[in-house]
Amino acid sequence: MQWFWIEPLDTLSFRGNRLFGDPGSFGESMMPPWPSVFAGAFRAAILQWDSSFDLDAWKRGEIAHPIVGSWQGGEFKPGSLQLGPVFIGRKTQGDAVETLHFPPQDVLITQPKGEPAPTITYLKPHDLGQTGLQGRFVTTQRPVARLSRRAKPQSGWLIHRSGFEQYLQGKPINLDQLIKQSELWQTHLRTGIGMDPERRSVDEGKLFTVQHVAFREKVGFVVGVEGANLPDSGLLRLGGDGHGARFERLPTFAPPALSDAQLEGASCVRLITQAPALLSGGWRPDVADGLICAALQRAEVISGWNLKAWKPKTARRAVSAGSVYWFAGMPAHRVRAQWQRALIRADEGFGQFILAIA
Repeated sequence: MQWFWIEPLDTLSFRGNRLFGDPGSFGESMMPPWPSVFAGAFRAAILQWDSSFDLDAWKRGEIAHPIVGSWQGGEFKPGSLQLGPVFIGRKTQGDAVETLHFPPQDVLITQPKGEPAPTITYLKPHDLGQTGLQGRFVTTQRPVARLSRRAKPQSGWLIHRSGFEQYLQGKPINLDQLIKQSELWQTHLRTGIGMDPERRSVDEGKLFTVQHVAFREKVGFVVGVEGANLPDSGLLRLGGDGHGARFERLPTFAPPALSDAQLEGASCVRLITQAPALLSGGWRPDVADGLICAALQRAEVISGWNLKAWKPKTARRAVSAGSVYWFAGMPAHRVRAQWQRALIRADEGFGQFILAIA
């Protein structure tokens, strides 16, 4: 896996992951963006860099690009380029890069009224059969958070890499390992008007709003890429308005992750989605051996724009990023394999995940 630092040169506008932040807050709905934003940016750049390639013949579906892919019967067939994980990142002292992570669905951050600091609570699988509660549950257990008193979940927090690594090991996150979103970026709305292309004038009654994200200095994305020999640095067109972004290779970067050896002794493994997941089985893999519990938000709708046909891509319901699945009695490699077999549009980065100790 090659790793790159991508830093926007201006505000960004794109349809991002609505559910990794607060689903009720439009101000957080753009972050992080869909991974297809970066896959499309790199594919477009590769076609531009390859000056000897016949772009017009490619558009007509007459030839294929080995890295980008080809058009066959009006459908796009991806090439060797595979997008890996996408993280929010921040450059620290000496330009070292730290990843920052949205709280997964089993991490509940609350701040009771009158309390000076937030409280972190964790959802755990629980067998509700012993409580007398009945329902049509698909899994044998349900995620439950034990709170000492009622409190509303708080949004707008991210977790430093050190805290996320503790979380992966099944250890609690410290309060000083949280960071406010407002320290990393700001969001604002811009209003636009519809235009009549024939009269070249305002199309009355058509107003729309676009959300823009403005990053703080030295805040950007860490993106993994496979299947392409990319330059060490360059420029990309990123986001819905094609705003500029600078990228550079991170030769020594390693993502937060546990090895199979660390996961080997765990009786229960958690799978945390790092991007929206399109799965063959709907909200879970069609083969989900060992699945005992899941913490999900409502589904997200994934679409996109087909530039060749000049129409939207087929909309599909996806599992939201940050969803958590518990697998018991299953080795990590089998959990990983059955998830990967169920992925759709994986080349664009959808369905990226990380495994953790439960």
